[in-house]
Amino acid sequence: MIVNLIKPLKFGLASCLLVAPLSFAGIEVYGDVDKQVPFYSASELAQQLDQHGLKTETVRHMRAVPPVFVGHIPSDLSTLTVEQKTDTFIRIILTNMVQANERIQADRDKLIALHSDHHLQRHESQWVEELAQHYGFGGTPTKEELLKRVDTIPVSLALAQAIDESAWGTSHFAVEGNALFGEHLPPHSKSKKFIQARGADIKLAAFDTVLETCMEYVHNLNTGAAYADLREMRHQARQNNQHISGHELATALVSYSERGNDYVENLQSIINHRNLGELDNTRLIQEQQSVLHIKADEEA
Repeated sequence: MIVNLIKPLKFGLASCLLVAPLSFAGIEVYGDVDKQVPFYSASELAQQLDQHGLKTETVRHMRAVPPVFVGHIPSDLSTLTVEQKTDTFIRIILTNMVQANERIQADRDKLIALHSDHHLQRHESQWVEELAQHYGFGGTPTKEELLKRVDTIPVSLALAQAIDESAWGTSHFAVEGNALFGEHLPPHSKSKKFIQARGADIKLAAFDTVLETCMEYVHNLNTGAAYADLREMRHQARQNNQHISGHELATALVSYSERGNDYVENLQSIINHRNLGELDNTRLIQEQQSVLHIKADEEA
């Protein structure tokens, strides 16, 4: 299935933690409304994930995840034991990142297929132009230039950054706005939803769902000037038919944080300590999807 990256789709969940209608920036809705499963606490969420077959050890063995998606970060993750908290957080991010990557991979596959033909139809050329604009090109990029940006990010790297930036999903920004990757905005920015730090002039981009923040995170790495080295490393690995390692790509993220090399070393430490590299080739099992979402506090 090819996803239209340009046209926004909207869907409302009146009983979600964020009760305003949800806006998915070019992202299709997870599944049918009648397949949504409400939960009221982090412990109940962990049980729901188990019941729906999303178990970390099974995923590591099978290299596949069931299509069970958590829309929001629970507000009480910190009340779980350390083992429960870390395992639940990894499962929340995992399926959403796999979904984000598979949508990007679909566009990449289509782009490669189109360029294998000698002549593009008008609607095909228009699709390529829109894709190029979406990935930040003002003119007409070459096939190679575009493919460097239309590409996936290792799940291990995304998990490590989400763990570091959101303190395992317990930060104010994560709970209030699904802000998992520390996307800072200028103090006077009005271009995006944001979460304000308490008592400080700091704004982080806020998102309606975990999938939306994962998609924006990947897009940031795929288009930001500061991450050109990451894209080049990934491109060279593909050219040489090598595994694209989150541990190795982390070395290109010195500019992501003011902590510089210390930040990179911490990401690599998280990947190694949690054996996150085992999750890099995880795929989504294609069957009926279920959506888990948090009901608003007043409805609990």
